[in-house]
Amino acid sequence: DPMAPEWIVVASAGVERWLRLEMARRLGVSAPGTGDGIAANLDLLYPGRLVRRVLDVGGDQEPDVWDVGHLTWVVLDVLAAAGADPRLGPLQELAPGATLWGRARRLADLLDRYLLHRPEMIRQWSADNDIDGSGNPLPARAAWQPHLWRLVHERIGGQSPAESRPERLAALRDGACPDEVPERVSLFGMTSIPGGVPFVEFLDALAAQRDVSV
Repeated sequence: DPMAPEWIVVASAGVERWLRLEMARRLGVSAPGTGDGIAANLDLLYPGRLVRRVLDVGGDQEPDVWDVGHLTWVVLDVLAAAGADPRLGPLQELAPGATLWGRARRLADLLDRYLLHRPEMIRQWSADNDIDGSGNPLPARAAWQPHLWRLVHERIGGQSPAESRPERLAALRDGACPDEVPERVSLFGMTSIPGGVPFVEFLDALAAQRDVSV
């Protein structure tokens, strides 16, 4: 069905561009060997975006306040308001000489990766339990990270994706899959599993409702 979208998950912009071009060379070609076909209605997503579109309330119909683009502005605002907060002192060593915007973007990328790869650690940080990804106490040199997270979390308000997703994952297993999710979801060219166990658990829940091809 040309009107049915294909959701394809890729790990990088390079793979996305290559795949679009290769599929266009094979699909809808007017004559054999010409390679001038058209590949349309392909929705190529990064893994984190797939998780948000399936699990987060509102999906693409509402602005995603936890998207890394919006998160960058929040981090920038937090840094500006924090002033000389001694607990954020080590941030001066992160990308020294970079602009404030560049530093905020790098920190937003870090928090975004934690939300995908270390959701349990983020949940513990929100509960004022400063641990690392293995459950061990954080060393003093890394104490700025949970402090920054809590400032960002407070500024945004509400639950973060790491806090809300266990309940939504259970609902997905029970059949609460958004109508916009097509009958088939494909993961292409993955050299590793992003997010480790949490992402595998998500795929397992999604596969109970849709065909998932890796």
